[in-house]
Amino acid sequence: MPVTYTIDAARSTIHTVCTEPLMFEEVLEHFDDLQADPRCPERPVVLLDLTAVTSFPKSGQLRDVAARVGKVKGIRFGRVAIAASHPAMFGMARVFSVFAEAHFGDSRVFKKLAEAEAWLKKPARA
Repeated sequence: MPVTYTIDAARSTIHTVCTEPLMFEEVLEHFDDLQADPRCPERPVVLLDLTAVTSFPKSGQLRDVAARVGKVKGIRFGRVAIAASHPAMFGMARVFSVFAEAHFGDSRVFKKLAEAEAWLKKPARA
């Protein structure tokens, strides 16, 4: 499965991993899965790992995913760290974070997964 996730309910954390071949419809379905998952926290912190993705979405698809994030019922995303090592995906992830900023408490994009994890462990700014 190209989009998988784990939930740590005790830490209110979702770790989502995307791999190839990644299809647009599967990304949208991921939000349906989260919405239906009784383990999903109401205000999760998210680590999104795109380091294995080398196919790139179109700008319109990024807007559609950002809009879908805003339609997830019962979940208000907190801090979101996105790891994208491929230069083009890193840029796409930055564009996505701008499109989705109204739906995230705060978001940052990193080139290394370890950097994204470290940022999430730091206390959030007030």
